[in-house]
Amino acid sequence: MKGPILLVDDDDALRETLQKILEKEGYLVASASNGREALFMLERLHPRPAAIVLDMMMPVMNGWEVLRRLKHDRELSSIPALVVSASCEHAALADRVVEKPIHIDTLLHAVEEATR
Repeated sequence: MKGPILLVDDDDALRETLQKILEKEGYLVASASNGREALFMLERLHPRPAAIVLDMMMPVMNGWEVLRRLKHDRELSSIPALVVSASCEHAALADRVVEKPIHIDTLLHAVEEATR
């Protein structure tokens, strides 16, 4: 198994589809439906994820806030964050941006590079 990957997206259908695709590629995947849930999981996941695939526009806590908190946390700042979004503003906080609509090959390539 490769990974683990933390997948964060509020769109249930998209999150489940991406999880199945990543698992088919051999990644162990944990998922969260919003930023607050993702941060809660990050406190408890061991081993830490090799990468985080993060949507930006979510209720409860958006992806920008998650990125800000990740980058200011000494233990979590080394985890690569791959932003998946239709909007690329604030992309400087991300390690990589994959634009929506998602091209699966682009996402898989970004995840592979991030987990090396």
